[in-house]
Amino acid sequence: ARASASVSLSYGAHSNLCVNQIKLNGSEAQKRKYLPGLISGAHVGALAMSEPGAGSDVVSMQLRAEKKNGYFTLNGSKFWITNGPDADTLVVYAKTDPEAGTKGITAFIVEKDMKGFSTSPHFDKLGMRGSNTAQLFFEDVEVPFENVLGEEGKGVRVLMSGLDYERVVLSGIGTGIMAACLDEVMPYMVERKQFGQSIGDFQLMQGKIADMYTKMNSARAYVYEVARACDRGEVTRQDAAACVLYASEEAMTVAHQAVQAMGGMGFMNETPVSRIFRDAKLMEIGAGTSEIRRMLVGRELMAAMR
Repeated sequence: ARASASVSLSYGAHSNLCVNQIKLNGSEAQKRKYLPGLISGAHVGALAMSEPGAGSDVVSMQLRAEKKNGYFTLNGSKFWITNGPDADTLVVYAKTDPEAGTKGITAFIVEKDMKGFSTSPHFDKLGMRGSNTAQLFFEDVEVPFENVLGEEGKGVRVLMSGLDYERVVLSGIGTGIMAACLDEVMPYMVERKQFGQSIGDFQLMQGKIADMYTKMNSARAYVYEVARACDRGEVTRQDAAACVLYASEEAMTVAHQAVQAMGGMGFMNETPVSRIFRDAKLMEIGAGTSEIRRMLVGRELMAAMR
């Protein structure tokens, strides 16, 4: 993320949202079939959950999967799918029983060459422009029964199985964005001269870079500590949500200040901080908005009191 937030986002969607889900929930046959190509990089992976009308409220998804002629037949669409135009293997969530709520969702492994599956061109986005995102279309896509990931009707369990880990991994993008901001700003603090001296010699500018440095290292310390808890198998949902909330919002703040520190040059598209600023915004929206993350933290803290 320090070098390219877009690359880290696409790699995270591939390795964390696709590969890890198959590793955690796949049958031995599924692992043998899909993981070698995904792990080697020969194939690109993606996860497809969001829809035009189902973002934060993922259970309201409309993609249908009906049993027909020995297959699950998928009809509908998915939206905002990272790696969507490029993925060879996709973990796709669909409704197998629309009346069953959370117990009516099933996860499937879909291959890009399956008849009836297609994607839109990549979206023209504000930021993360190096990471392709698209809409997916399913028109009578026949998915074999053996491509059910986990169990029928247990898609939410598959989704939740790696969710805390996924949030912690994603928070690393925020810390990388903050480091990238300082990489760009610090040389400018020395090189840019005004009133006969480097702008970094002014106390107001020193205060700005001190705040940026402190925010980066505070987020990094929290993220690393939660990551160590993941390694020990001790992570809590509130800390997984809180560390990505904190790292993402501080990344946006630091990127904002990086643009401000560079003044007019920061506002030019030719300078990296303009790209970093646009990239940072996604961290407060994608993979769970800041509002949803706050709701999760508050809910878990209250539940612990009862």
